Amino acid sequence: MPQVSKFRLSRKENHRKKSKTIEATRALEGTIEPQGTVEPQGTIEPQGTIEPQRTVETEASIEFEGTIEPNGSIELGGIVESDGTIQSDGRIDLELTVEPQKTIQNYPSPEYLKSISVKNASGRRILSFKSLINGITDISTHSSICPIAEVSLDLERRNGLSTEFVFKCVCGWVAVISSDSDCNTLTINDSFAWGCECSPVGLTAATSLLTTMDLPVPDYRTFKKAEEECKAKMEDAFVQEMNEALAREKELAIEENSFVVVEGVQYAAITVCVDGGWSKRSYGHSYSANCGIGVIIGIKTKKIIFADTRCRTCVVCDKGREENGDHDCPKNWFGPPTAMESDILKKGFSESREHGLVYTKFIGDGDSSVHANIENIYPGIKVKKIECKNHLYKNLTKKCMALAMNKITGKNSHNISLNERRDLNKHLHRIPIAIKMSVKHYMENKTVNSWKDLQQDILNIPFHIFGRHLRCKSYFCDPSKAAEPDTVAKMMTCSFWEPLQLALRKIANESYSLMENQTSNVSENFMSVANKFMEGKRKNLGQKGLYRHRILAAVFSYNNCSYWPTKIYTTLFNKPPSSPWRKKYAASVRERCRAKKPKAARKIVFPVPSNARGDSNYGTNPSKPDLPDDVLACAIRSLKKSLQVTEPQQQEIEEQTRGQSDNSMWQLERRKRITASNAHLITKLGRKTDNTAALNKHFGRRVFKKLIPLMEYGKNNEVNAITQYEKAKGLDPGSVKKCGLFVYSKNGIFAASPDGLLNEDGLLEVKCPPSIRDKDPKDWPIFSPRTSCLENRDGQLRLKCSNAYYYQVVMQIYVTNRQWCDFFVWTPVGYHLERITRNDDTDKLWEIMQLNMEYFWENDLAPELVDSRFERGFNNYRCPESRKDAVAKKASKNALNSAPSKTQETTKRNYKGQPVDKLADI
Repeated sequence: MPQVSKFRLSRKENHRKKSKTIEATRALEGTIEPQGTVEPQGTIEPQGTIEPQRTVETEASIEFEGTIEPNGSIELGGIVESDGTIQSDGRIDLELTVEPQKTIQNYPSPEYLKSISVKNASGRRILSFKSLINGITDISTHSSICPIAEVSLDLERRNGLSTEFVFKCVCGWVAVISSDSDCNTLTINDSFAWGCECSPVGLTAATSLLTTMDLPVPDYRTFKKAEEECKAKMEDAFVQEMNEALAREKELAIEENSFVVVEGVQYAAITVCVDGGWSKRSYGHSYSANCGIGVIIGIKTKKIIFADTRCRTCVVCDKGREENGDHDCPKNWFGPPTAMESDILKKGFSESREHGLVYTKFIGDGDSSVHANIENIYPGIKVKKIECKNHLYKNLTKKCMALAMNKITGKNSHNISLNERRDLNKHLHRIPIAIKMSVKHYMENKTVNSWKDLQQDILNIPFHIFGRHLRCKSYFCDPSKAAEPDTVAKMMTCSFWEPLQLALRKIANESYSLMENQTSNVSENFMSVANKFMEGKRKNLGQKGLYRHRILAAVFSYNNCSYWPTKIYTTLFNKPPSSPWRKKYAASVRERCRAKKPKAARKIVFPVPSNARGDSNYGTNPSKPDLPDDVLACAIRSLKKSLQVTEPQQQEIEEQTRGQSDNSMWQLERRKRITASNAHLITKLGRKTDNTAALNKHFGRRVFKKLIPLMEYGKNNEVNAITQYEKAKGLDPGSVKKCGLFVYSKNGIFAASPDGLLNEDGLLEVKCPPSIRDKDPKDWPIFSPRTSCLENRDGQLRLKCSNAYYYQVVMQIYVTNRQWCDFFVWTPVGYHLERITRNDDTDKLWEIMQLNMEYFWENDLAPELVDSRFERGFNNYRCPESRKDAVAKKASKNALNSAPSKTQETTKRNYKGQPVDKLADI
């Protein structure tokens, strides 16, 4: 049986009539018998004439289908004319070549495409509509002029989503239909990367979608290449976007004639809203995110004018390999995560003058140390902060609910009984309502000092809700409520009273911000958009720099609309994109502009407060700048006024604070006042002396561990000493009455806690010095005159008038309004008893003590009470101008002492100049 295959016949001949060589080939189909005829749609005799239906081209081939015997040959006689005919009077030698069917290879393409046989193709493809129409038109046109017109799909070339279908005709003509042919849009692979940024989804999620739709999936390298190109374009568009927003804010400020002069240059002054966030949720206790964002939004345009990110991780650097080499490292932060927001916003404020702007005010949420870092960023002016009113109310209600649920934590926390909590819960909801109504009143009747009146009304709220309306103004409550029972005296004995006043004092100090009536809703709205692009903060997007570009996408979405690629494409390429992009953008803009129905007022459900706290950069008490001087002075006056007592109130406080150090109420009341135990230290404190030691002692912030056993010794032996005193004086057991804290009725900032009361005129102050526990106090001046509080004066053993105990006794006598005090020093070996009475010397001393202690309270202690710096994350106290030089000198001295000295850095040497370790060899 002869073998049938497809083959090609090629002949070559030198055309003699022309002065050049012509190679002619002709494709024919037919059957060739070993000694028969060729019938290509007709009959060809061996010595006949071939009449092709088209002109022989310069280079052609003749293809036959037929049967060839092995080692067969074909010899045809004739002459090939230039018009393609074969005459019979010549002879043609044909070279026979047998080749299989081939596919077209290496067609020109804009990028490398993988060739795939159509026999193995499956699934779906994405093609350009324009390319499809053009391809169909070309194939139809070719079929009308080609005599053979047999066109079939020969090859598919693919790279990612980009596809080219190669169609081939039998005559050799080729047509290509591809995915990319429109000059007004991106390539399909680039569009895929932009779509992932806009959605937002990653390659894994997009792969699942494409696979489910039976579409080809881009490989990792192809996608990353397109993604990097997309990121570069987003960075360029981001710069242009920020410049446009800044220019618009400046234009509006100029229209309003809002200017400020900094270093002799005039700038447009605007108010901005700021906020920050992290790449993971903290839940109030886990501040360990790897990435963070800070954003500045113009109040007039409601558009972002600055945004930046911080990242402290990199997938390449974290491997710690030396061969990592150069790479695009996203790591740009090495500090704590809590400080990211402050650093970003500080950069934004410092760059504002480059655009002709100064941010004179900003609205913030009050949970970070931003204000402390940017308050003095512009030379000559201070940046003012307006606290968001929503956050102020939220923080207040959180603290109130913590009281109601007995969830107060911290050093001075108290256990609130169930009955007390029930009394508080009855009136708790009235507190924020009262503040809001007061703000509304003063907003309608606004004056220069309205914020001061608002501050007083807020501090009066606890008295108002518990029935004492002596200081209530006419707008604040109905006069008929004056008949309500006054339960303030009872409530003041409850454990929640002091924490409640402290919470109200904090929001009262922000009365200026309440009068501004501003919120940080615009920044909160952006954070909600950013959370969408961060996929709910549930993925680690920081290791390869994806976090930043998700944030850029969120900025584009917030400033424009949800489908932002249209705007960015137009900005970058200065031409409109394709029609589908424009239609989607228009629909997205209409959706944003569509008026929404107002929602019903949300019922506030207060969360259970967490025990965890943040640090000085972020959290419940971040580092905030000090209150303005006028606000601070007003708060100090209010505090001083609240500390004044009448004689009945003095007696009431004394009864409530009995037990002294074991009584939590005693701790709270004495904390606000100067007590007799600190009288000597504060009286002798010069007005140019550092106040740190005195304040540390008052607040008990630095108690050395070695002193704790000494204090416990004195406390444990106090009962033995009082018993010994009663025996020495011949008194009945129990004659010395225990007492609590006495508040000075003439000036409530002073207080004293004697060890005991004697009749109506006397006091007892007991000392049990552990340093002489095995010695008689009468011998104390002899063996240790420097440390002894006693001295031999006029032949008698007396208390030194310069000793701290003397100042303590004098203050106790005048605060309690008694005539004398028995000073009793006790040890197991013996005792010393001395009576100190009022006289002209003590009167003069008390006048001097009052002046110095009142100065200290107003300038040093009270500022820490109303606006504590330690609670805001600082490690130092406020100090008046007179003390600043001393504080600065001490700080420089401490810094010098902490630095390594030259003797520590060099090798120790002996008296002969030789190293110490070689001394043994001498």
